Amino acid sequence: MADHHHHHHHGGCSHDHDHDHDHHHHDHGHEEAQIKNKDNLDMPAEADIDLDAMHPELQIPKERWPLTEQELADDFAMITEDGGIKKKVLTESTAPDLGSPPKNSKVVCHYTGTLPDQNNDKFDSSRDRGEPFEFKIGAGQVIKGWDIGIASMKKGERCILRCASPYAYGPNGSPPKIPGNATLDFDVELIDWDDWDDCSGAEGQIKKRIVFAADGADADIEEDSKVNIEYRIYYKDNDVEQVLCERKNFEMVVDDDDRFTSAFHLCLKSMKERERGEFKIKDTSLINVDEIYCGDDELKQNEGNNNKCVAPQGQITYYNIKVNSQEKAPAKWNAENEERITNGTRYKEEGNALFKANRYSGAIKKYEKALEWVDRDFSDESLEKAKTELVVSCNNNLSLIAIKRKDWGEATERATKALDKDASNLKALMRRGQARMMSGFLEEAKADLKRAQSLDKENSVVKKLLKICTQKHKEYVEKQQKLYAGMFGGGKAKKKKKKKGTAAAKKAKEPMETESKDKEEEQQGDKLQVDDEQAVAV
Repeated sequence: MADHHHHHHHGGCSHDHDHDHDHHHHDHGHEEAQIKNKDNLDMPAEADIDLDAMHPELQIPKERWPLTEQELADDFAMITEDGGIKKKVLTESTAPDLGSPPKNSKVVCHYTGTLPDQNNDKFDSSRDRGEPFEFKIGAGQVIKGWDIGIASMKKGERCILRCASPYAYGPNGSPPKIPGNATLDFDVELIDWDDWDDCSGAEGQIKKRIVFAADGADADIEEDSKVNIEYRIYYKDNDVEQVLCERKNFEMVVDDDDRFTSAFHLCLKSMKERERGEFKIKDTSLINVDEIYCGDDELKQNEGNNNKCVAPQGQITYYNIKVNSQEKAPAKWNAENEERITNGTRYKEEGNALFKANRYSGAIKKYEKALEWVDRDFSDESLEKAKTELVVSCNNNLSLIAIKRKDWGEATERATKALDKDASNLKALMRRGQARMMSGFLEEAKADLKRAQSLDKENSVVKKLLKICTQKHKEYVEKQQKLYAGMFGGGKAKKKKKKKGTAAAKKAKEPMETESKDKEEEQQGDKLQVDDEQAVAV
C-alpha cells in the first residue's frame, strides 16, 4: 500500500533519481503513467478500475452518522458500524430466547414513520390502518434500514429505528411525503414472525424452515444420490418433542429408498448439502407408513424407534433432517446408449428382487427408474430390441403390482403400454383382461382374454378368467333386463329394445356395474393373482 501512496504523491516522478537521468526518466514516466501500479506487485495493473461505478449496488455509503449528544442522552445505539441505522429500545422483548427473525421469514409488525428533521411529521402508520404490516425479511422487499434494523429485534420488542437516507429512500426520497436525503424514524413493534415456508416440490403439503442454512457453494440434493443423513421424526405434545424415530450417520438413496415415506424424499430433494431443515407434514397421505419397508429385525430391536412409528391421530408429524454428505448418481442426460440399457436392466433386476420380497412400493420405484433410463429411441437395432424387452417387462410387472393393489385403472394402463410394444404379449393381455373385467369393462375384457386364449389354448388361468368374465356378463345382462322390465312394465317391447340399443352403444364407454355378492368370486380373483406366476416377468 505504501508504494501505492508514493506513486500517487509523486505523480510518477521519483526523487531518488539523479538529474542526469532526468530526460530519460521523463519518457519512461510517460509510459509508466499508462500502466498504473506497474511497479507495485501488490496492486495488479487492473486495480485502476472504478469498482464503484461498475457495481453501484455494492456502493457503501462513505458518510458516517456518529451518535449526537442528544442521541446519547436518549439511549440510542448504533446498529450499523457507520451509524446509518440507530436504535432506541422502548419496550424490551418478553421472549428474548426466541432470538431474532431469520432471513426470509415472514415478519409481522406495527410501525409509525416520522421525519425527525421536520417536527416529527408522520408520513405513514400501520397503526392508523388498524392492521399490522407483513413482509419477508432480508429479501429486499423493504428499505435497507428495515431489513437490517428489524433483524436486530426480538419478539415483542418495541423500538425507534432511525434510518439515515442511504438506508431509506436516498437522494430522491419518496414524493410527496418523504423529501430527498431524509432521515426517517420508525416506531416499530415486532409482533411475530413465521419462518415456515412452503417446501419446494410438495404443492403446499409440507412446510419447511431452514435451521442451519448451507453455503451458496453447497450442492443441491439430487435424485438417486447416496446421502449420509441425520434425522429425527417427531410430533409435539404441548410443545414437547415426542421422538418417533432418530438416526445419526444414516446412509440412504434419495427418491429411491422404500424405507422412507414419499414426504421424506420430497423434503430431502428441497435441501442442500450440509443444510439442516425442519419440516411439518400437513398431508398424511404423504406419510403413509404402510407403504414403507421396515425389516423384522429392525422392528424388534428398535421397537418404538423406527420409521414405522406414527404420531397419534390428529397430531402433526415433523421431520428434522441434516444432510452430512452426498454422492451423486451418474447423469442420465449425457449417458451413452449402452449405459442407458445397462442402467435400465440393473434397475429392473433390483425391482424384481424387491417384488419377490413383497416390497411393492420399492419395486414400483425401481421399474419406473428403469423406464426413465431407456426412454429414448435407439438407432442401434440390438439396443432398441433390449429397450423393447425392458419396456414390456417393467410395464407388465407394474401392471401385476397394480392388480395386487386392486388399482384396476393403473393395471390397465401399464398392460396397454406393454401391448403397444408387443401386441401379442400373453401376460399383458391376461393382466389387462383381468383389470378391465374387475373394473366392469366386460366387452373389452372378453376381447383381451379371447385373444390371450388364441395364443395359448391350454392356459388354465385364461380359462378361469374367461369363465368369470362370461358369468359377470350374464349377470349384467340379466340385471339390465330386470331393470328395463321394471322401468317399462311388461308390454312395451319396442321401446325396451331401443333403450337396450343405446345401452349397448354406451357399454364401451361405461363400466358395467355387477353385484359382486359372491364372496367366492373374490377368492377366485385372489387365486388368479397367485397362480399368475408369482415369478415376475423377466
